[in-house]
Amino acid sequence: AASVADARPLVAVHRTVAEGSTIGVHAQYRWNAVREFDGGPGVVVAHIFTVESGRIVSAVELTQPIQTETASGNDMVSSQRPLVPQEDPERSRTTAERIMTEFLPGDTSLKNVLLGDYVQHNPLIPDGADGIAGFVESIGGAKNDYRWTIAEGGLAWSFARYHAQPSIGVPALVAVDIWNFDAAGRVAEHWAVL
Repeated sequence: AASVADARPLVAVHRTVAEGSTIGVHAQYRWNAVREFDGGPGVVVAHIFTVESGRIVSAVELTQPIQTETASGNDMVSSQRPLVPQEDPERSRTTAERIMTEFLPGDTSLKNVLLGDYVQHNPLIPDGADGIAGFVESIGGAKNDYRWTIAEGGLAWSFARYHAQPSIGVPALVAVDIWNFDAAGRVAEHWAVL
């Protein structure tokens, strides 16, 4: 039997962000959630590394099976909007924090301030500001225990534990939300690993 290394499981690294001692890597692999090659669509993974003195001292991995049918019709990993480098990643971080702590928990009145008509890659949510606002309203808010955001240019990663959503059959889960911002500082594209 071929080893995992011989099978070349990595499909692609799609995006990375680094800030301070934290590095995030958004990647796609050929195996399934239990690292078996079953011929399916594979998984998307958010790797979170902490680096000290040039060495990885901790690693966290969130893995989600790739869903080929999504509410938006978009796949879970591609990019459809350009990355916009910004001199000040603080704007990206601040907007991501507001999305996580204000908008997602239920203040959808902020949709036009924080969100553009963006491309959605979370398989549960339709495209655009109206799509995610409608989703948030339909579940009574995506309550979460927000932990942190790292940002590099116009890309930000947020880490949180989302509360269970029994109305749509989703248990409590840990997630990474990845936000790509446009030149105006609003979300242009969003990916999630749940």
